[in-house]
Amino acid sequence: MARRKGKTTKRTTQRQRESQQITRKKAQARFWATFRRRAAITFAVVIAMHVIIGGWWVYDSGHIERMQKFVSHSFWQMTVDAGFKVEQVYLNGRKRTPKQVVEQAINVKTGDAILRVSVRDIHARLEGLPEVRSVSVVRELPGALHITLVERQPVAIWQNKGKHVLIDADGTVLEHHPLQDTSELMVLVGEDVPTHAEALLRLMATENGLAARVASAVRVGGRRWNIQLKDGINVMLPEQDAETAWAQLATMQHEHNVLARAITTIDMRIEDRIFMTLDPMAEPYAEMDAGAQET
Repeated sequence: MARRKGKTTKRTTQRQRESQQITRKKAQARFWATFRRRAAITFAVVIAMHVIIGGWWVYDSGHIERMQKFVSHSFWQMTVDAGFKVEQVYLNGRKRTPKQVVEQAINVKTGDAILRVSVRDIHARLEGLPEVRSVSVVRELPGALHITLVERQPVAIWQNKGKHVLIDADGTVLEHHPLQDTSELMVLVGEDVPTHAEALLRLMATENGLAARVASAVRVGGRRWNIQLKDGINVMLPEQDAETAWAQLATMQHEHNVLARAITTIDMRIEDRIFMTLDPMAEPYAEMDAGAQET
């Protein structure tokens, strides 16, 4: 008779059951730790995205800018209500510079918050005007501005391409200065006059007697000057060492009174040689060595 086969059951001991339980608890602990860590990261990312998107929306919609403007306006209005506002602007030294040009550069009106006014900016704008040599701006609380201008003084009229404008001793163009009451000023003609006017005026100042006789000066070829005297004599200065030629002319005038003669041109372009053109009734040309007697 055959023996019936049955299922074999594997029995676990108490120690094995305890070990398996400990393993399951450790696995669960690792799972929840991992879950909490990932959840925290996910939550942080979500919050960050909300902050970024929300902040972008606030900025993009102009809320921050409007808030800043509101706070700024409220603060400056508070200072105005406290009495710190522009009530007087005292301007001294303006003579030739148009008033409208100066007012535009100051750019301040009665009632403005005086604490908000930038003295440095006003100073920079006024000093940037070609007619102004220097400027002083002082704020006097609670409500006054004191502005003093030192204007450039015109010393000559620059003529170029049919236009006339004043220039000062540095050659600075005074484009806003009116031309009235300037008929006594000499006229400087040529495209590059502003660049070379200072050197010419400094040259003339070395001989005041001659300078007083000058009516105009013409820049020739961008290299030298022709000086037209008030009595009609044209003095042709050399390209190089014009100072020496100018001094020689002063000596000739002092010793020989040459400018009182019937001369139309004094050509000093060649070193050590001076050529004079007499009027048609006199001898056509007279030539003499520099410093020598006329023959």
